[in-house]
Amino acid sequence: MTDNSRLSKIIADLERALAHLKELELSGDVLVLIHAGHALTIDMAADVRECGSEWMRQLCERTELMKRPIGTKFGRDWIIDANRLLDWIEQNEGTPACAEAKARLRKYRL
Repeated sequence: MTDNSRLSKIIADLERALAHLKELELSGDVLVLIHAGHALTIDMAADVRECGSEWMRQLCERTELMKRPIGTKFGRDWIIDANRLLDWIEQNEGTPACAEAKARLRKYRL
């Protein structure tokens, strides 16, 4: 790994950490988080990822089983953490796919 790629990875890790810290500053009210675009419904997350709702539900279940959940289940519904979803997309589909997902996520952010 070159110095530039290490630096890029460190910067990306710091940006993700900063995004998570900003989330902690928000109210714990799930409605506020949803309206601010930090917590997503299955349909919203599926739109951000450009997939079907059933695929997103299955991803939530798989990541929960792997002890790296992207969301949490409330009754029969899932609430997905937008930053965890973006992290998953970047790690599994690459930086370009993550950038595209971030662009789609903007319509849900205040």
